[in-house]
Amino acid sequence: MHNLPDKKNIFSIILEIEKGLSQWETSDPGLYTGAMGVPLFYRELFQLTADERHVKKLHDKLNLIFKNMDVHPTQHANFCRGWSGIGWALSRLNTGKIVTLKKSFFEPIDSFVYENSLLDFKKGHYDLLHGGLGGVLYAIERINTSGAKKFLKEAIELLDQTKQKLDEGIGWYEYRKLHTDDQRELNLGLSHGIPGIINVLTRLFQAGFHEKKIVSLVDGAVSWMVNQKLEDHSVSLYPAVGGQNEMSQNPSRLAWCYGDMGIALTLLQAGNVFRRKAWIEAANTIIEHLSQRSVILYEAHLDACFCHGTAGFAHLYNYFYRETGNLACKSKSDFWIEQTCSQMLHSDGNGQFSFFNINSLGKSKTEFSLLEGSIGVGLVLIAHLAGKRNEWDSAFLL
Repeated sequence: MHNLPDKKNIFSIILEIEKGLSQWETSDPGLYTGAMGVPLFYRELFQLTADERHVKKLHDKLNLIFKNMDVHPTQHANFCRGWSGIGWALSRLNTGKIVTLKKSFFEPIDSFVYENSLLDFKKGHYDLLHGGLGGVLYAIERINTSGAKKFLKEAIELLDQTKQKLDEGIGWYEYRKLHTDDQRELNLGLSHGIPGIINVLTRLFQAGFHEKKIVSLVDGAVSWMVNQKLEDHSVSLYPAVGGQNEMSQNPSRLAWCYGDMGIALTLLQAGNVFRRKAWIEAANTIIEHLSQRSVILYEAHLDACFCHGTAGFAHLYNYFYRETGNLACKSKSDFWIEQTCSQMLHSDGNGQFSFFNINSLGKSKTEFSLLEGSIGVGLVLIAHLAGKRNEWDSAFLL
């Protein structure tokens, strides 16, 4: 048993996070990196508390985002900080209960996202955060429109054209290393790699877009992915990079972005959607290993963030518990909630929390974002108190 903070203490941390977010100003409108995560936070907080003040703050933040974008329009189409992620969030908020946007509002977003995402796919830049896959995730929200259907057909065709035939199946080289012949990488991260492609294609098929090429692409990619298993299982079952790369025998960290967690949830989802028992069994093997895992890797860099920190650990372990009933995963989730709260107990008094930042020479910095800051932590803590599935999970392919 773990000494979980009581609900009152967890809620006090959520309110401290809210205090910081209410004062935060940024010109970055991005979903993962900037202001668009804040309305999602307020929507979840309103659903937890039924406090109408949070709806007003949601509207105020949205209006501020739109105002700032008039002055500093984003030129990005990607999911991390561009229109794919912004459009996805607005679509999820646009329920008619809290936010109401006209259908025509999304039309210029559609055109910009689809055009630029196709350019990314043509270059082989499929990356979920920074490439074409973000456009597909957005288009799933718009799947009943003719523009989305046309774009999705073209995107699948480009993925088919750029695939690499490998010994164990198919894959795609990571764009960042695409033009360095001696260092080409087959990335096994959910955020930047082949599991992300499998996961998004699975979601597309589940949404009713039953293109035959989706099945063949997922089949080939899963076949390659499951064959990248490490010989040494003492830390992780899979590396962060597959194929013949020199890093392909190194264990991967515990994280959402890379490693066993992303591979397990991708196999579990694909196995359920495509009715492949072997994939579900492979996922359960990884989940069982994760439920006993004690080595994190990069402990010196550990913070509370969602991407590669304790909040993400807690949320994914709870996802595995919810999907499989693995009680050891529930215990792990409780442990990491406890650790998250321990890390978030102290702010500067103004709702500002420090997170590890690799770009600041390892120094901590105040970070509010969804991916690596207090928005993501707050959403995980709200989800823990609510005890049910939420609207923002699919932004992280859960």
